[in-house]
Amino acid sequence: MIVDDDPGVLDTYSAWLSGTYDLLTASDGEEALDTMHKDVSVILLDRRMPGISGMEVLDEIRDSGYDPRVAVVTAVEPEFEVIGMGFDAYLVKPVTKDELTETVEKLLKRVEYGEKLIEYHSLVSKKVLFEGKKTDEELANSDEYARLNERLEQVESRVDEISREMSADGFKSVVRDI
Repeated sequence: MIVDDDPGVLDTYSAWLSGTYDLLTASDGEEALDTMHKDVSVILLDRRMPGISGMEVLDEIRDSGYDPRVAVVTAVEPEFEVIGMGFDAYLVKPVTKDELTETVEKLLKRVEYGEKLIEYHSLVSKKVLFEGKKTDEELANSDEYARLNERLEQVESRVDEISREMSADGFKSVVRDI
C-alpha cells in the first residue's frame, strides 16, 4: 500500500511498482486506515499528511493487530525521536525507483522470513510430539511423518537462504520483531 497526500507521488510510485506488485493507494491517513486489511504486507507511508499523520496511521495499524512491514517515505530528515517509532525503513524524499524497489523487496523478504520461521517452529513441534509418542518403527513406517520431515527440510533450507540474503541491518530488524 502506498500512502501519500501528493497525487504526483502516488502516481509515480504506482507506476514504478505496479507491474511487479499488487498495489493499494491512499491519499490520506483516514483512507489508509479504511483501506488497510490483513493481506497488506508492505506500506510505503508518508510521515506528514494533513489530518491523520503517517505516524498516527502507523500507531493505529499496529494497535489494530495488523503487522505489515512499513517504510516511512518522507521529506522529513530523521531526528532521534523516530528511534522508538514502529517502522522498518526510513527513506528521505526524493527517492529513486531503485531505492523504492529495493526497499520493498527487503521488506517482503522480512515478511517471508517471519512466515517461514513460524512454519518451521510449528513443524518442529509436531516432529518432537511424534518422536516422543511413537516408536522408531512407527515413525519409519509413516508416510505422514516422512512428509513432515521433507517439509521441515524444505522450510529450514528456505529460512537459511533468506537469512543469507538479508543484510545485517535487515536481520537485526527481523530479530527485533521476534
